[in-house]
Amino acid sequence: MAKRVDVPALIVATVAVIFAGFRVARIEKNSRFDEMIEYLRAHPPMIRCDPRAAGLVIGRLLRWITPRRMGSCMKRSLILLHLWSGEGIEARLHLGVISGSAEQAKGHAWLSVNDSSLEKYCGNSQGRSETYDG
Repeated sequence: MAKRVDVPALIVATVAVIFAGFRVARIEKNSRFDEMIEYLRAHPPMIRCDPRAAGLVIGRLLRWITPRRMGSCMKRSLILLHLWSGEGIEARLHLGVISGSAEQAKGHAWLSVNDSSLEKYCGNSQGRSETYDG
């Protein structure tokens, strides 16, 4: 049976996710995509938190946190990549598209990890053909 996440951990995770969202927004404005990924992995988050707590709260916060011009799957993936990397968890970012005309192409982002307790927070390909794995 999975261990429950306590309320103080959820509160810390809420603040950590919000701060990580601000960091992603700041880095995203001034960096190429590959530089942003490298930066988010290499620099620890401003606030560390329980990885499962971050996974639990991010779904509820995505609508309100920055960067707002980014799709929710990309925002979730980048924020969790940043927070989980700070905890020593090796998360892989995947990007994919649904094949079709250039005007109708729809992108998607998700993570993969080697930790069964975090897999449910990673998202999945949703039938997209993978175009980036890193």
